[in-house]
Amino acid sequence: MVQCQAICKSYSYEHQCLNSAKYNDDNDDGTSPVYCGCHRTNKPGRKNLCQGITKEGKQCTHPVKRGQFCYRHIIPEQPDHDWLELTLYNPDINWPNMGNILSSVKKVKSGKELGYAIETYNRAYYPNSLFPIVETSSEQIERRDNKFTILMMQTFFVNYYLDYSTEHWQGIITDLAKKTENVKWLSEYRLLFRKKFDLAFREETKKNYIEKVFVQGGGTDVAKKIKEFL
Repeated sequence: MVQCQAICKSYSYEHQCLNSAKYNDDNDDGTSPVYCGCHRTNKPGRKNLCQGITKEGKQCTHPVKRGQFCYRHIIPEQPDHDWLELTLYNPDINWPNMGNILSSVKKVKSGKELGYAIETYNRAYYPNSLFPIVETSSEQIERRDNKFTILMMQTFFVNYYLDYSTEHWQGIITDLAKKTENVKWLSEYRLLFRKKFDLAFREETKKNYIEKVFVQGGGTDVAKKIKEFL
């Protein structure tokens, strides 16, 4: 075993590193290892590191969560779309902060991966009998349910590019819309959610728009008749 040649400082004295040498220096002849992984001088560039700046003015060292930023710096980043939902969501009592939600949202590449992500959410928020629910008061349960609802809705927003036209996904989307229909301060957030993902809502909105156009041009009775065939 070849010992690392680096010198470590411990309190008031110095000593040679005790780790095994596994890597060559950039300037040596390459015949034998010189440094351990901690002290190697030719470390590969660290990819996928957050480009955010910490409060101390240094570059963040957390891995990228989405775009070029980690979960702590993700809100200022807008890599995919205009993130209009973030401006429409202002949490009320017993509702989660969007920063906490985004740190848990999983970005996926397919509907299958999204299904696994949602299963993970369910296990975390609604454990089975082996891992009973910790929440005891009605307020704690309400906070948990509200957080889960927003986590699910925001997961759809983040993964907006997937195909949600199947009966399975439309059932989940309809259920989320129903859960938030009586929350007045969420009306704009909920409306945007339905516009983007609720096919029945989009179809009805389109028909109503066409009816309005025909009413202006051909009368109410004609417009309703045409709407029946849309």
